Amino acid sequence: MGIDHWSALSKVLPCKVSPRFYWELSRFVSIPDLHSFALTASNLITILPIVQRIEEINPKPDRELIGMASHWIWYCKLMVAHQAEIDDVIPGFCARGKNRHTPPLLGHYEYHPLGVALWCCVDSPELGGRYHLLQAYLSIALHNIRHLEEKRLTHCSESTKYNACKVVRQLAHPENHDRLARLPEKILTIHAYYNALVALESEQSIKRFIHPLKVLFDHALKRRRGVVRAAKKTTPKPANFYRTKPLKETQSLEVVPEVGDKGVGEKVSILSHQGVSDEVLEKQCDAWCTPEEFNASQEKGLLECTGSDPSGGLTFRQQRMKMQMAAAAIAMHNQRLSCDWERLTSHEVSAFLQGISSLTTSTVSYGGIPALELAAFLAVTFWTSSNIERAFRCRFITKGDLPKGSLHCLALPGKTLQWLITPPVPPLKTKITEAARRQVLGTVPTLTLEVPGHAELILEEYHASSAISGRNGQPRLFNRSVESYELGAEEFFKVLRHQCGGRQTLQRVSMYLHDALSRVKGSDITLAMAVSDREDVLGRVPLHYTALSVHRIQEVYGGICTGIADGAGVPAVEKTGVSNGNEQQYVGSTLVPARDTVVNLVAELRHRLDVARCEAAESEQKLIRLHNVLTVYTIMLVASATGYREVSDPLFQRAEIDRATGFAVISDKDGDDLYNARIVWLPPVCIDQLDHYRKHLSLLETRLFTMNQDLFFLVRRKAVGGRRPLRENPSFMYLDKNQNGLPLQPRILKSLVGKINYHLKVSAGRHFLRTNLLDQGCSVEVVNAFLGHWERGLEPWGNHSGLSPLDYRNELNRFLVPLLEDLGWKAESGLVED
Repeated sequence: MGIDHWSALSKVLPCKVSPRFYWELSRFVSIPDLHSFALTASNLITILPIVQRIEEINPKPDRELIGMASHWIWYCKLMVAHQAEIDDVIPGFCARGKNRHTPPLLGHYEYHPLGVALWCCVDSPELGGRYHLLQAYLSIALHNIRHLEEKRLTHCSESTKYNACKVVRQLAHPENHDRLARLPEKILTIHAYYNALVALESEQSIKRFIHPLKVLFDHALKRRRGVVRAAKKTTPKPANFYRTKPLKETQSLEVVPEVGDKGVGEKVSILSHQGVSDEVLEKQCDAWCTPEEFNASQEKGLLECTGSDPSGGLTFRQQRMKMQMAAAAIAMHNQRLSCDWERLTSHEVSAFLQGISSLTTSTVSYGGIPALELAAFLAVTFWTSSNIERAFRCRFITKGDLPKGSLHCLALPGKTLQWLITPPVPPLKTKITEAARRQVLGTVPTLTLEVPGHAELILEEYHASSAISGRNGQPRLFNRSVESYELGAEEFFKVLRHQCGGRQTLQRVSMYLHDALSRVKGSDITLAMAVSDREDVLGRVPLHYTALSVHRIQEVYGGICTGIADGAGVPAVEKTGVSNGNEQQYVGSTLVPARDTVVNLVAELRHRLDVARCEAAESEQKLIRLHNVLTVYTIMLVASATGYREVSDPLFQRAEIDRATGFAVISDKDGDDLYNARIVWLPPVCIDQLDHYRKHLSLLETRLFTMNQDLFFLVRRKAVGGRRPLRENPSFMYLDKNQNGLPLQPRILKSLVGKINYHLKVSAGRHFLRTNLLDQGCSVEVVNAFLGHWERGLEPWGNHSGLSPLDYRNELNRFLVPLLEDLGWKAESGLVED
C-alpha cells in the first residue's frame, strides 16, 4: 500500500489543517505525491498571490478560488518552514533536481503535467516574474477546464493539457530565455493575456511555444467546446456546494488494503449541509426539534485515495460510480445486520479476554509496554467500548471533584470500583425556564456503572503494582503516549491471532460492547452511546429526543457484562448488584415532560372543555372560547398520539387518513415533493377526536353566518392544492375576540386557553413519546419509523427494510393505546346537534 502522504503531513505540521484543504490543493495543483514538493510549495507561495490578483481583476472573479488560495498560501508556508521535519516522515520531500528546470519527477510528466510544471523555476531573476505569471495563468486555465468538464460543458484532451504544460517547462530552460522574455510581464485579465498570446503566434521563433498555450486557453475560455455529445447549451449551473454552510461529514466508508497488499486505500465521505434558511432553522430549534433533522437536504460524496494521487487516477465518472457504490454499502451497513462481518464471534471475544487475563502474570513487554499495563489499558477499552483517546485520558479517582473527560474510574475504600461516565449531550442545547425545568424529567450529568469483575481484578492489580500518583487523588492510569499503546496493542493482537486464530483488532474489540448494548432487547443505540460516548450516525437524531433511566442503563450494562464474562469463562468477583434509589434519575434529553405533567395537562384541558361546553350558549364570546379550547385540545391530543412536530397546520385532512387501516400520512418537515413524508398509525382516540372536531366545525358554520359572514364563506370554500390533495381551507382555526379567524401559529398556542400550568413546547410530545415507548418495550424499529427517525437505508418499507405495516400497526396498538389511556386522553366533542 502506498504511503498516505496527506495524513503523515498533518501529523507533522504544528497546526491542524482541514482535510478539505488537502483535497482542494491536490486537485488544483494536480500533485502526484509529495516527492520534491518542498520546491513546489516555495513556488506556490509566489504563484498563488498572482492567481488571486488575476481573479480579482476578472469581470467574473472566482471568489471561491480567491478564498481558497489564501488558505493554500498559509499551508505552503507551513510546509516550507517545517520541511526538514516533513522529510523525516516523508522521505524525498526536499529532493532536488540537478538544476531548477529539470524536475526529479520521472513518470509524473504524462498524468500530472501541471504538478511538474509548477515545480520548475528560471535561474534568471529578471525573468522570474514573467515565468511565475505564466505558471499562474496556466493554473487558472486548467482549473477552469476541470470545472467545465465536470459540468459537461467542454472536453479537453489530455494531450492538449500535456502539450501546454510541456512548453511551460521548456520555457524555463536557459536556451529559451529569449522567448520567455517576449511574454507579458504585467498582470492582465485572462482574456487580455490570451489576446497577447494570439498576437505572438505569428512570430515563427516562438510559434511552437505559443500554439499549445493558445489551444488550452481556447478551452478554458469556452472558445472551443470539444466533442461532448450529451452537453446542452441550457445545462444549468449547479450551486457551489462548498460555499454553502455549515458543511459537515455525516457518514464515511473506508476501505483499507490488507497487510502486505500494495493496493490503494479508499475513503468515501458523505457531506451534507443545512438545507433550510437560518430563519427557518432557528424556528425549528426554538420548537425543540433537533437541527439534524433538517440540515441534510443536500448531500455530496467525496472520494479520497491514499498513495500518490488523492483521486486514485480515476476519471470523474469512475469516481462517481465509486461513490454510488459506497452510498449503497453505507445504507446496508447502517442496518447493523446480525451477519455484520466486523462483529467478533464469541470464540474471538473469549480468546481476547483470556489473553489479557494471562497478561497479568506475564513479564513480557509489547511495544515497550509492560504486560500488566497493557492488560489494564485493553480492559478499560473493551469494558467501556471506548476509543483509544478516551481510554487514554481515564483517571483513577479517590477524592476531589470530577476532572475533565468522559470516563474515569472511582475507587472508594471498601467499595467496588465504578465507572464515572459523562454521557454525550444532545446536539441542541436549549435553555428552558425554571418553571419548565420543574415539569421535565430530572437528568444527571454523570452516569455511574459498576466495573465488571474481570476488569476490576486487572485494574486493582495494576494499581497496586505501579507507582501511580497524582494531585488530589486523581492520577492518570496511563501516562505514555497514545501511539505507544496503539503499537503495544497491535503487537499483542498479532501474537493472539497467531496463537488462537480470529480477527481481533483494537478497533473491533473497542466496538464490541457498543454493538452489543445497541442490539440487546429493550435497548437501542442511544443507550449504547450513553455508555461508550461514541458519535454514532444512527443515534444523532434519536439522542435529542430520548431520556434514559440511569437504573435501566445499569441493569442492561450489568446483564451484558455478566453474559460476556460467563461465555468467555473469565474470573469474576462477587458484585453488589445494581444500586437502588436512582429510578428517578435520567441522562440524555432535558426536554422530556414528566408523566405527571402530561396527566395534569390533560385533566386541565378536559376540565376547561367541560366548563366551556356548559357556557357556550350564554354568548358569542363563550362560543368562541369553546371553539378555541377544543382546537387546542385536539392539537395537543394529535401531537401526543403521533409525535407531530410543532407546525402551523398539524391537523389531518380527509384525504390523508385511511380509515380502513388507521394509517395516515404526515409531512411536517417536508417540501412540495413530499420526499420526507412518513406513514403513521392513528389510534382510535385520535381518529374519534378528529371526527368530533370536524363535526364541530360544520355546526359552527351555521353560527358564523350571523357572527362574521366573511369568515362563514371562507370556511365553506374548499380548495384543491397546496402540499396535500383536497386541502380544505381552513383545516382548523381559532377565533379572536373580534370574531376573526386566524391561522393557529405555535407561538400563540398556549395563550388560547389562558394561563395553564404547562410551560413546555408542543414538540415536547415527541420527546415524551420516544422515551416512554422505548421504556415500555416497544420495538426500536417501530419507534424510529413512527417518529421519522431513520438514516440512509433504514427507511421503513424501503429497499432494505423488512418492517411489515401490519406488525408496525400491531406494535403501536399494543404500546401506544395504553399509554394514551393512562395519560387520560379521551375523544371530546364541541358543539353538538341538540
